[in-house]
Amino acid sequence: MRRFLLKNLKTLQEAEQLETALRENKKLEGCRVHYVSSLLEIPVEKLSRKERKELMYIVHKVNPEIEVEYQNQYGMLFDTCFFLLFLLCCLFSIWSHLFSILAFFLGIIALWIPFHKNQLQAIPVFFISLVYFFFHKEQTSILFLLCYHMICYLETLFFYFVQKHNHISWSEFTNKKQEKYVVKVPIKEIQVDDVIYIKKNEIVPLDGILLDGKSRLGPSFLIPWASSQQTKIHMEIKSGVRNLGGVIALQVIHDYAHSRIVNMLEYERNHSEENPLDKKIKRIFTIDRWILVLVFLCMIFYEYTYPQDRNLFLFFLPLFLLFSTGKLFSLSHLLWKNERKRLRTYGILMRNLASFAKLRRLKTWIFDLEQTLSYGKPVVPKIVNETRYPEEELLYYAACCEEYSITPVAMAIKHRYGKRIDTSKIKQYQEFPGLGVKAEIEDHLICVGNENLLTKYGIWIDTKVEEIGTVLHVAIDKEYAGYFVIHDEIKEEFQNQLPIRKQLGLKNIKILSSESEEIGTYLCRQLEVKDALFHLSFSDKRRAIERYAFEEKKSYAFVSTNESLLQTASAHLKIMVVDTLSWDTSADILVQDCSSLKVLKKSVRTLRLITWFGISLFVLLQLFSILAYYFFHLSPYCFFLTYFIPEIYYICCYFLRRA
Repeated sequence: MRRFLLKNLKTLQEAEQLETALRENKKLEGCRVHYVSSLLEIPVEKLSRKERKELMYIVHKVNPEIEVEYQNQYGMLFDTCFFLLFLLCCLFSIWSHLFSILAFFLGIIALWIPFHKNQLQAIPVFFISLVYFFFHKEQTSILFLLCYHMICYLETLFFYFVQKHNHISWSEFTNKKQEKYVVKVPIKEIQVDDVIYIKKNEIVPLDGILLDGKSRLGPSFLIPWASSQQTKIHMEIKSGVRNLGGVIALQVIHDYAHSRIVNMLEYERNHSEENPLDKKIKRIFTIDRWILVLVFLCMIFYEYTYPQDRNLFLFFLPLFLLFSTGKLFSLSHLLWKNERKRLRTYGILMRNLASFAKLRRLKTWIFDLEQTLSYGKPVVPKIVNETRYPEEELLYYAACCEEYSITPVAMAIKHRYGKRIDTSKIKQYQEFPGLGVKAEIEDHLICVGNENLLTKYGIWIDTKVEEIGTVLHVAIDKEYAGYFVIHDEIKEEFQNQLPIRKQLGLKNIKILSSESEEIGTYLCRQLEVKDALFHLSFSDKRRAIERYAFEEKKSYAFVSTNESLLQTASAHLKIMVVDTLSWDTSADILVQDCSSLKVLKKSVRTLRLITWFGISLFVLLQLFSILAYYFFHLSPYCFFLTYFIPEIYYICCYFLRRA
């Protein structure tokens, strides 16, 4: 079996098209293209050079952007062993001329082994080494080859581990019952309404309804934000979660093409390369080693032409310093890509890496109050009892009266009660539009409504009520019992002593609300935000955002739960707050709750410090090497040894902060 990694494979349709095109070739019959893991499997022992060219031609015909990389499990092991052998020979070459010759030839051979991605760069290195060697400077030639190979190998090793860490190990088969036996069948062949069986520690491959079995579902490497939950019969289970218990049976409700896993991967892969910084970094990274070779050529020239003049040599070193930072930028870029993956564990899904750059420039945060900071619906935050009846009993009578009503106020009462109501106890039900409800419950006459309803039945309200929001009065047997205060309320996570600025780590916050000024001011007072606009319609909110962008001319983010408002709003950064992460949205960032914004800001701040510290460390080390070369007459090759310290620093940071 030959395996190839397909880079830049974006959609499932593209994978199916590629598989069909490859199977038309007789030598590639039986091949499989796995979309989730981006692997191409060909059931052959060996492919000739001609067959590989045909393979590349077919792949590029489907999509020229797809890169095919052979997955040799022993390739990196061979490269490591060969490099260590070369390194040992370099060490022993100090004492033995024979080892010097052996190290030189091993270094020449190593120029053409697979860990050199660009073989064209090896050509000038090859000739420079030969010049040094034939001019009886064996140690200089060996040191030159050693520096170049160490840089190449360290980069290759780092990218190998990054690729291995980011690779999705995914089985394209699932368990299905056929006649009397449970057999492995490809996920692609599973149809809607088919029954599949998920064993312990397996990842649910398709969306389905639980038919049989008790288990517990938990997060996986695909869906790291999923919370652990117990299964129930007939509950809907989304693909991507891990089965932590026994065997469960699922009835498939979405086929492979419409499952959550495929939708998620298509979203991420289609937007992962939208950042224009990616292409710039790739260009810098490709010329990085060429600059290294150029500096070595300058070394050769000035060592033989001006052996005593160090000022001319130092003139060329800033050129290398300027361009070699490209590699560090590429390494830091990997940190940012890893951070995007790590943020998924906190329920944060980013469209692309450009969102990080936008986050750094933000000056203002505009929040849509409804459903973002508040519940966005009437709730019952306060109950006032004026009689001998306990608060729970008062709430019970009110909920029974509102059982048949569908008004927002009635829904708030029933939600606050939270229990099932026996409708057989409700008699003589009457609803008065604009006034309230009257009913007989357990031989008690209950009236629930405003002051006008109670006045109609001759019920005197002896309590002066001055509350913010809707006040719903309750009377039992024509005796005033108390009232409910109903209005929108701030979400529970913001109901504490700290202002929202400190909770989220944000400075300048503005709020847009459709509530009345009275209720809106009350809610904003709880959040300790003064800059707010109230009584806004959908179009008013959109115009307010546009007006702010025109007047202030500052970069800002708009945070909302309203998809339509996010689509029409002209914000620099759009953040959508959703209960369950979805991928069909125009938002730049998806978060499960507003508290994730603090994690997001902290993450950006930390990564910026790591990046600039690494670049600063590199520049300082290079300047130190230049000064040491000029004042203390140290070897110029010490300059290149400092090249590895920042690289190791970035590698350590990557693996310490990996998801």
